[in-house]
Order: sequence, then C-alpha cells, then structure tokens
Amino acid sequence: MTTPSTSLPPSRMPGERDSPLLQEQRRAIHRLPNEILLEIFQYTQEMVKQMVRSRYPSPPKSCAPWYDLLRVCKRWSVVARGSPVLWRDIYIWKDLDTALLRYSLTFSGEMPVDVRISRAEGLLDSAMNVLAPNAHRVRSLKLLELNVSPDFSLALFLYHSMPLLEELSLGWDYEVHDRANNLDPLNPNQQEDEEGDPIRYPFFWFPKIQQFPRLAYLSLQRTTGFSLRFPVFPTLRCLELSYCILLGDIALADFLTWLAQHPMLEELSITRVPFSLAAGSSLRLPSTLRKFTLEDFPLCISAFLSKMAPLPTDLNVRVIRRCRYLPPNGTPETPITAVYSLPLDRTILPILSLVTTVIVHMRYWDIYDIVGRTSLGTAICISAWIPEEPPEILDFLGDLRSAFEGAPVSELRVESHDDHRLSEERWRNALLAFPDLRKIAVTDTYIDCDDDYMDACLYLLKALRASVPDAQGHTLCAALVVLELVADHSSRDAELAQEIAACLADRAAHGVQLDELRILLTAMEDGWITRRLRLTKPELLRRRAVYVEALQSSVRVLCVEEWRDVSDPPFENLYK
Repeated sequence: MTTPSTSLPPSRMPGERDSPLLQEQRRAIHRLPNEILLEIFQYTQEMVKQMVRSRYPSPPKSCAPWYDLLRVCKRWSVVARGSPVLWRDIYIWKDLDTALLRYSLTFSGEMPVDVRISRAEGLLDSAMNVLAPNAHRVRSLKLLELNVSPDFSLALFLYHSMPLLEELSLGWDYEVHDRANNLDPLNPNQQEDEEGDPIRYPFFWFPKIQQFPRLAYLSLQRTTGFSLRFPVFPTLRCLELSYCILLGDIALADFLTWLAQHPMLEELSITRVPFSLAAGSSLRLPSTLRKFTLEDFPLCISAFLSKMAPLPTDLNVRVIRRCRYLPPNGTPETPITAVYSLPLDRTILPILSLVTTVIVHMRYWDIYDIVGRTSLGTAICISAWIPEEPPEILDFLGDLRSAFEGAPVSELRVESHDDHRLSEERWRNALLAFPDLRKIAVTDTYIDCDDDYMDACLYLLKALRASVPDAQGHTLCAALVVLELVADHSSRDAELAQEIAACLADRAAHGVQLDELRILLTAMEDGWITRRLRLTKPELLRRRAVYVEALQSSVRVLCVEEWRDVSDPPFENLYK
C-alpha cells in the first residue's frame, strides 16, 4: 500500500541524526493538506482586506502582507501559485504595481477577476495595457480616489467589450477639486491654473450597451462626467452619482425619465449633483426602486424632495445633510440638526407617520443617524454630518420627536450618542411624544468614570420616575413592558442598580409594572478608539450578582448578561 505523502517519516535509530529534509517534514505545519493551506491563505487574505478597508492605524501597501506566505517554503509557494482563487481579487493601493497586476492575472487562470485600484498616482497607461488583454475576464472594476490625470488609456480600456462586468466604479481623489472655473478661456493648452495646481478636466466616455451586457452596479464619482447620452442598461440594479460632473444642464424631470427606462433598477444614490429644479412638480422615482439615498446641503435636499410626489411607503429612504460653511469666516450653517433637511410638506414622506421603531445611532463622532422603521421593515434614515466645532447643542431625542411625533412608535433605541448629552428633560419630552412605547433600549452610552454627566441610562431612569405625571396626570410610558440598559463600568454598577430599583419601585407604586429588564454588562477601554472588552467569568459573575441582589424582586423577568453587538444593523444593511 502506498504511504500517503502526509505521513510521518520512519522512526530513527538511537544515535541517528535526522537530515535537514526529515526535520522539515516532521514539522506539523509542513504536513498540512493543500486544502487546509488554501483555507489559511484565504483567511489571511480576508484579514488584510479588512485592514485596507478600515485604514486603521495605517493600511498596508496594496495587499502585499499576504504574499509573505509565499516565502515560507517552496511548497507553500507552489500551493499558492497553483490556486487561481487566491488571485482573482486584485487590490492595488497607491503605487501602480504592474507586476502584481500581471502576476495576479496569470495565476488566476481564466477565472473572472475583481480589480480595485485606489489612491493611485501618475498615469494609468501601464496598468491599462496589462489589463486590456484580460478585459473579457473582468467582473468588477473599481478605480477610486485616483490622483492621476484622466488620460486616453483609461478611456480606451473602457471601450473594450467586457461581457462579465457586473460592477463599475470611477472616481478621482476627493482631496483635489476640479478647477474648471479658473481656466483661461483663451489658452486651450493650459496645464496649470492660476494657483499653479494641475488642471483636472472632466473624464467622460459614452459606453454602449453591447460592451456591458451584465452591468448591475454603476458608480460615477468625482471628476467623472455624466450625461443623458448614457445608454439604458437593462440589467442595471444600482446607480450611484457622487460629485460627478453633469455635461450640460440636466433637468431633474429629464433625469427621472431616463431612470424610468431601467426595468431592474432597485437602488439610487445621489450626492451633490446639481440637477436643475426649475421645471416639473409631483415627479416620481422609478416604481422598481427599493432604496433611495440623497446627500446634499439641507436646503438642496428639501428643494429636491419638494419636487416629488409622495414617496412610496415601501421605499427605503436616506437623506444625509452635509455641512455648509458660510463666508467670510467659514461658520457652519445653522441649525445643524439633521431634520433641517426635511421638506416643509411632510406628506411627501408618508413613511414618517408609519414608523414603529425609532433609533438614535452614531457610527462616528462626525455623523449621526435618526432612523425610523415600520412594522414591515421599511426604513427611513435622517442623517447629518457634524462640524468639528458645533456652533450649537445637538438634541438627538428632540430630532426623534420632530421627525416621528404622531407615529405609532412602540420601541425607542439609543445605540450610541458619543458625548452629546441626553438630559432628563430631553428624555421626558421624547417619551411624552411617544405614549405607546412598549420597549426602551440604551445599548451604548458615553460614560466618564468620574462623572455621570453623559450617562443616558441614568437620565432615562430619572425621566421615567412616575412621581411627576404628564400633563394629563397619567404615568409616563404607562405601556412600557421591556427596558434594556447597558452597564459600561463596574465602578458604576451599584449606583445604576440603585437607580433602577428606585425607578421600578416608584412606577410600581403608581400601578405600572415592568415585565422584563435586561442589563448588558461590558467594560470599556479608552483610547484613540474606544473598545469594548470581554469580561472574565469571575468578573461577570461578580457584576451580575450586584444587579440580581438589587433587582430580582422588582421585575418579573430579569436578564443580566454580557454585552453582545445587539444593536440594529447599520442603515445600509437594514434591507439586504
């Protein structure tokens, strides 16, 4: 019987020394089957991609780190080079590494390839020349944040036939602005503007349907030109226009007419695109649309929406307010609230009156979301970018009340609010606006161990104290049956438990009994980025005992558990 290649070498005799080859073979890692090695390589690749996407603390140059695996030994190199699946996803960062591009195209065999080139500098000629013979294999092409002069090589490449292409994204460096307004009209060969910066002419080309028979996603970003001469792509599902340049004056009504010809279009995203709003009213988005995102200055958003007929209630909508800085000192335009983007006629957004769950969510310090979701799962997200030095105090709970008051809201969630205070008064005003609340959850809050100034949980409990009824003499949130609170610091457990017990006792005295209380235990590590830490088992048991002892007789169901990522998914994932 043939001995498998992964078997151990024969046992050596006493005093016999192994050869270097046998020593290598005895190492367990060298006995791994090729299939396991391939899984390890793929896992490492994915980790590197996540590092590149996050850009923290600094992204690796291209995806080079995973190539170190090829240098471990000859066998690893042979396995990697002989696995086309490892080479089909090509990511080039900054330096236009044509060798990497060439190797990837060679080792991927005839598999479809996904190509992404980001922050590249210089000319694209060499990269496009290498890629051109393989245009028929390109499934996804993303050329983003380029710091290159738009040249003929890219335009010529985009006129190739790409029968497998499903995704195409084009955009130039977001830090460099187009300077068409500074050009000398009498000097057609001008290469620099009056400030000495390179001139960035719009990049445009006019594709044909036959080139991209499977195109499903098209993203045209900064410096890329768009016109209604673009063909109608019958397979297009998602269109994104972000800071692109309109070639001519395009009326919104004409643009929507062009859109309506796409029978499969489901997602539309428009960011800072100056369509003409002079003509037309009661305009309608394509009936096939399921997700619509509009990002602009607040008055531009409200003007755009004011031209529309009432949007369908099964359409997921997101409006994102950008900061507008006013001359002469660059003062941010006020008010800075997200709801400033909403049109005066709220009937254009009938979903506002149908939401049953409202959410305060803050992904980063400079942008926040006010989300409403209906019982059918449709969502509306009202977002705003926050200036570095806000000229006024933000009231997230006030935004919830302003946007959704009168809707049958049964659940209110605060999933993060950074260092923006949710005071007792703001909580009370918000709770008065939603009398049918059955569940309130605070799954993330901002706590300084030495000060409870920002603790949203404590202020919520103070607002829920039934000793101060509402204007009609009713107990605040009389329908409330579920309360969910996060406990971020062990040093505050006793205080929070006492505050919860006092609140529940006060409400019980007024005939309002809570059915379920959930406490989410976690620990925080402060730093440049605040991180949640896993609790040790002894610490978890010790902290859990604090709440069980104080609260087990005050509520029907008490659940004290370690925090997990129980927050709702980001808006982008609510309906995927």
